[in-house]
Amino acid sequence: MPIKPEIVEINEKYGAMVIDYRGIEGCFPEVSTIINKYEDLSEKICEVCGGKGSIKDVGGWLTAYCTSCYESAQAEHEEMLAVRKAKQEREFTGGCYSCGTQGAILRDLGNEVRIGYCDPYYEKVKLNVEERERRANELFSRFKPHSTDRICLRKLNKKFS
Repeated sequence: MPIKPEIVEINEKYGAMVIDYRGIEGCFPEVSTIINKYEDLSEKICEVCGGKGSIKDVGGWLTAYCTSCYESAQAEHEEMLAVRKAKQEREFTGGCYSCGTQGAILRDLGNEVRIGYCDPYYEKVKLNVEERERRANELFSRFKPHSTDRICLRKLNKKFS
């Protein structure tokens, strides 16, 4: 008697649907085929309108969008960044985030993060960011990814930069 698969969780990872299940070993092979089919399809269907889409990056988040929905999401993201930047500039008191001395400058640290640092602390932070990026690139160069892994690698690389 075949074991019935149990769906444990359905979530999104790197813009695509992922179905976690157990009990597949004794099931008909068609079950795996069906699950894989819909996981693959989720990369090609716009998450907003259901039209034909592909995985796109908006502010470091990978999501399946059609062209129109992607442009709307990108515009909304840019507007949100402008509002955040204006708020940071309004509320910035001039003190260094690390040592508290006055005369700090708001600095872009990548991934849309802006923090007030004095020059000595900014140089330390910048070196740490560059070192993490170097280590990530070294790790990624050790293996040749499959085409389906490229999106995942771009996402991981953004986390290190």
